[in-house]
Amino acid sequence: MKLIAVTTLLLLHTLSANGSEMGTAVDAINEWNDIHKIEKVVRKLSKELQEWEKALVYSNFGWRLLREGEYKQAEKYFRKSARYNEKSYEVIGLALSLFNQGRYNASLKVVQKMLEKEGREQIIPKAYKESAHYLLGINYLQLKQKRRACNHWRSSSQIRKKQSSKDSYQEKSLQEMRQHCR
Repeated sequence: MKLIAVTTLLLLHTLSANGSEMGTAVDAINEWNDIHKIEKVVRKLSKELQEWEKALVYSNFGWRLLREGEYKQAEKYFRKSARYNEKSYEVIGLALSLFNQGRYNASLKVVQKMLEKEGREQIIPKAYKESAHYLLGINYLQLKQKRRACNHWRSSSQIRKKQSSKDSYQEKSLQEMRQHCR
């Protein structure tokens, strides 16, 4: 009984220590303005984190970098995050960072790989599939493959039965279809 109590206390201490380091990293990502300082904190604190925590911190930093227009750096952190969790929204972030660098074929490849795993290794949430098809569409449009782009936007717009919010990928796909698919 004493062993269980000691083990539980050690586990709670480890979780709270990692949780505070993860919290510190996420706070820095969300609140600081200097990207280089944030990167130093992320690198330093991520050494102490478990894999799923690293994936979360790297993903948060990737999204921040994407918002700041730092696409090459965002790619780096999304790749790190995807190393731990290649079946989630980090893949969408990676594809967006590649797209914004003009690397359309690489972006396509990342998204297609994610979608190919559907059913065998994972169930992809509808919102992720919606995003993936939208991204495939905008990549194909850049590669001058309008028909393929329209097919993916159509797929994106039909994934959910209910109408999504105005800033959703479903709505963006419908807008692209109205503009390019006649």
